[in-house]
Amino acid sequence: MKIGLRVARISPRDLIQWFCITETVLLGFVLVLLRDDVLPPRFLADGLLIGEIARGRAQADDSYVNVAMVYRFLGLGTRPLLAYTVGYSLAVFAIFLAWRRSKVDARTWQGVAIICSAVLLAAVYLGYYSKDVFVTPIAIAALVLPIGRWSNAALLALMVAYGYWFRQYWLVVAAVFLVLIFVLRRFRPRSLPAWGMAGSAGLSLAVFVVLDASANSFRSSVNAGRVAEDVGTRIDPFVNLVEPLGGVVNNVLTYWALILPVPVLFRGGIYYFAIALFIAFIWIVLYRAVRHLEVGEDPLVVRCVGLSVALLVTQSLFEPDYGSALRHLTPMLPLVACAVWRGQGARVSISGDFGIDRRVVAEQEQGQKEFGLSTA
Repeated sequence: MKIGLRVARISPRDLIQWFCITETVLLGFVLVLLRDDVLPPRFLADGLLIGEIARGRAQADDSYVNVAMVYRFLGLGTRPLLAYTVGYSLAVFAIFLAWRRSKVDARTWQGVAIICSAVLLAAVYLGYYSKDVFVTPIAIAALVLPIGRWSNAALLALMVAYGYWFRQYWLVVAAVFLVLIFVLRRFRPRSLPAWGMAGSAGLSLAVFVVLDASANSFRSSVNAGRVAEDVGTRIDPFVNLVEPLGGVVNNVLTYWALILPVPVLFRGGIYYFAIALFIAFIWIVLYRAVRHLEVGEDPLVVRCVGLSVALLVTQSLFEPDYGSALRHLTPMLPLVACAVWRGQGARVSISGDFGIDRRVVAEQEQGQKEFGLSTA
């Protein structure tokens, strides 16, 4: 009788990719440790406020107080370095899960670039006292929960809880996510940009009808108090039209600007150029990776893309500037990378360049059965 051990094949490409990611993770830890010395003050304001509230030295609105109370309950209010490390480590764990759930025989460099950027952004935005740290568990749940109605309900519950306690517009994200899951069961992902635009317009009209206010009022009210501040990535109105048309058009144009942030390119400076380039890179790579997929072909991609685009649509109404949009998107980047890898893996499987892991096929078939999308 022959007894043998199966040894996983690790290609030079995999080794190089792992090296790039692990080195970036280590660099991120260094950035977390030295953040007060190397980052400009604009990256520190919210974290300083939350830390002061957690130590009982300041007061603010309920959302900041709720975040600070969680840090205090966890014993992290007076241990800032530990709090920073926990927040960053949680983001790294989500990134590792994205790598594991992609499960394709070869991962593309576009996905690796998104992951490495996500690591560094996590060090800046999540390796600190932050509301956005508590979005990371939602991303983790999206990656680990099995495909099915009950797991989607659990995911929605997490989003509603986050929206209720920390950031109210996540209640809108949850509703848009539910609609997009319904849409992606019936239409191919290539139609997502149009559906996102329709969602932005629909939400804008709903704001005008239900609240009797301009759909652009949320962003305008925040930016009105920042006139004296140097916010180079501020999102200003594109047009000045009568309501409700003005609010709808401005939010739809903001939706496209959050995908292709051309206005930021004209602000001048490497920082603004880098923000614009990276945001455009994320959405272009994601769309190119998933546009070829058939209806219900990969339910995990549907979940990851649905949640990412739901946040994008909601941001078109609420985000005051492109920098904040990128910060709030950072916890979702593991989902983007997972969708990119799985989508590109399926594409190259069809073209015959290299195969997709059979476990992915089994997952897709199981998901299709639970969604009622079996092709048999």
